[in-house]
Amino acid sequence: MKLRGSITVLLSFVLVFVTGLFFTMSEVVRFYCLRDQTARASALACESTLADYCRPLWSEFGILGLDGGYGAVNFRRKIYEDRLSEYMEKNGRSDGVHFFQAYTADSDLVAYSLLTDNGGAGLVREAALHMKENLPSAALNAVRDNSRSSLSEADGLPSMDELLGSGKKAMDAAEENRHRGKDEEETIPDGLRTLETVDGTEPDAATQKKLEATENPVDTVGNISADGILDLVLPEGTQISGASFVNNDIPSKRARHTGNGRGQGPGVDDLVWYRLWQMDRLQSYRQSLGRSGLQYEVEYVICGHDSDRENLKGTVHRILALREAANIGTITSDYVKMGQVEALAWSIAGATANPAIVEAIKAAIIASWAYTESIVDLRRLLVGGHVSIRKNTAEWTTQLYLLSSYISNRGRMATECSGGQSYNDYLLTLLMTVPTASSALRTCDILECFVRQDGNYNSFRMDNCMYYVETRENYQASPLFLSYVLILQGDVSVYRFENPQKQSYVT
Repeated sequence: MKLRGSITVLLSFVLVFVTGLFFTMSEVVRFYCLRDQTARASALACESTLADYCRPLWSEFGILGLDGGYGAVNFRRKIYEDRLSEYMEKNGRSDGVHFFQAYTADSDLVAYSLLTDNGGAGLVREAALHMKENLPSAALNAVRDNSRSSLSEADGLPSMDELLGSGKKAMDAAEENRHRGKDEEETIPDGLRTLETVDGTEPDAATQKKLEATENPVDTVGNISADGILDLVLPEGTQISGASFVNNDIPSKRARHTGNGRGQGPGVDDLVWYRLWQMDRLQSYRQSLGRSGLQYEVEYVICGHDSDRENLKGTVHRILALREAANIGTITSDYVKMGQVEALAWSIAGATANPAIVEAIKAAIIASWAYTESIVDLRRLLVGGHVSIRKNTAEWTTQLYLLSSYISNRGRMATECSGGQSYNDYLLTLLMTVPTASSALRTCDILECFVRQDGNYNSFRMDNCMYYVETRENYQASPLFLSYVLILQGDVSVYRFENPQKQSYVT
């Protein structure tokens, strides 16, 4: 028995309409799913490219950077875009039949920032972020306080060379006056012909004889050569590193490649965290990390010379200046020491000196005494000891009448001051005085030289290292359900999804 069926024209139109509506809505759902999927795939592809960061740079220094040269000297943008497209293809396509199949259309590296851009702002921010995650915030305030205390001692004080120069001129003037035959007894005030003891009485004959036999400390210190400072402060037999940069192919000295990204500068706190990172990750005279090349890396950042010896010498001179300022403050605030200084000044000036000449000689004597105390301070610091920023009487080491013996005997060191500053503390203080751009680029020199020792990174350049990228990634897909919608057939041939991305190692 045959069954016959029939359908009205109205019902036919209704079925066509309902079916078209169903497939249209299915395509709309598919479109929005494709849009979300390609957005996730684009983000994943961009992140995947950044996962190719330079491994030695991260493992040794905690700095993330993508080598945009990909093993070559020149920045190779095309290789990055090809790798981005490769990751896009892997993330956007699936094997077999899939309702949400998308294909890579094209990709573009729109903008990027390099670690050396803007004076190494990217490096500073990354280093600061690394330290924030590994040190308590209290360390930040401690560093600020110590650095301000050390630097404030030197504010407004003339240099030792200026004080010694004025003192020598004053002594020459006094000598000239003496040759004119003025009466010594009429010029020296009562109480200054001899040293005074703490209770104000005159010293015994032995002490008075010591005054007369005391060598001129201004001449003693003035004869010291600045070039031989290391021979004065380092222990006997110390081996100073002879390492140096062999050429000028380093970021701080060459024309650097620059990115076109809009990099953000470091904040005030970032600058302090960055200096803490330098002390943690770079070598110094008192901290060897077993790397070849420059051994005094922190000293290089401070001074910028090509050789370890010159950098150590420059750093020692800077610490010496800080210690001189602090020791001058100690002398001038101690009335006993100032009494000794004044008596010796009148002894050197002689009877023909006027008060202005005596004051200049006093200043030179104070500078000479502070310099000698600073020499023994440095000896203590360089063997790992500690010295107070402002010493008290018990911590003071040198005697005014024996300055030459303290200078010539390299075994004589300052008294150990528990709770005082160490050599590394002074390095941190000096790092605060180096302009951020110079500090960051010199640090880049060190990082680049280290990475190049790896056989896979012989041509590595810090000014090829990206830390921030902006990309545009385009996917395309074909309609699937619209072919069943008669009214829309042929109207839409392809979907195009444009996904701009911004990714950075610094959040």
